[in-house]
Amino acid sequence: DFFLLSKKYCGSDSTGYWPTKSDKRYADAESCNLDLDLSTAMAISGAAVSPNMGTVPLAWVRGFLAVSNLRMGYWFRRPNGRAEPSYPHLGYLLREYMGNLPTKHEYLNLSDGGHIENLGIYTLLRRKCKFIIAVDGEADLGMTRGAISRVIRMARQDMGIEIDIDTTPFSLDNQGHCQSHFVVGKITYADGDQAFLLYIKSSMTGNEPDDVKDYRRRNAEFPHQTTADQFFDEEQFEAYRALGEHMAAELLKPESIGTRAEPANTLRTTELFERIIHRHIRSIRV
Repeated sequence: DFFLLSKKYCGSDSTGYWPTKSDKRYADAESCNLDLDLSTAMAISGAAVSPNMGTVPLAWVRGFLAVSNLRMGYWFRRPNGRAEPSYPHLGYLLREYMGNLPTKHEYLNLSDGGHIENLGIYTLLRRKCKFIIAVDGEADLGMTRGAISRVIRMARQDMGIEIDIDTTPFSLDNQGHCQSHFVVGKITYADGDQAFLLYIKSSMTGNEPDDVKDYRRRNAEFPHQTTADQFFDEEQFEAYRALGEHMAAELLKPESIGTRAEPANTLRTTELFERIIHRHIRSIRV
């Protein structure tokens, strides 16, 4: 299942949801979730290897990862557990090894949802959000857009939700450039309600700053270098940061948010979203 850690509620359909700040049930000594803060939640989401990640059904793979201690998940205590909590023990390691992780145990094993759906859109669709922003930074050297295709299929199969989005602007030309850094799509929920998806993808269009283009000339796989590289040097990190800043500036420039020339930072959030929708999906009434 998809476990949600958010500002107001945490939980999942199979475990139930609890208010994040109620009765000190989360990051305190009584709950044993001493390290549960925003950075920890993000680190769980970046747990690339785990015995029980969603796409590893083979028992021998689970066993190998468990005994090799390749266990980048997180044991999370259920807020409605026993009054006097115990701490994870050897039995939990055995459960990881066996893949026996029922949701009614005192501790839940959380891993990276990217092994099932890599953009984090699925749970937002379940909540019927009206405007979703997804930033796709996965290594996609051929720009096949597999992550967005997967969530479109899952949304239709699991929830009857249709996502109408044209990702052809991300197709590569002979120079390895795309037409755009972002596109906007329409979401139609099962009950007919409409919403919108702003999909931003790591890409090069050819108008990036000179230092970013120079890094690309010397590193042909940029900005889709393998995620197995977890040790970016200063130059590599700056190239990705500068590209992200450029992509955001392209999204928020006046011609992208409407005809009026006021800066994006002077607009209310809802007005900014509506401007982007009107500019990029002209036929849809917000």
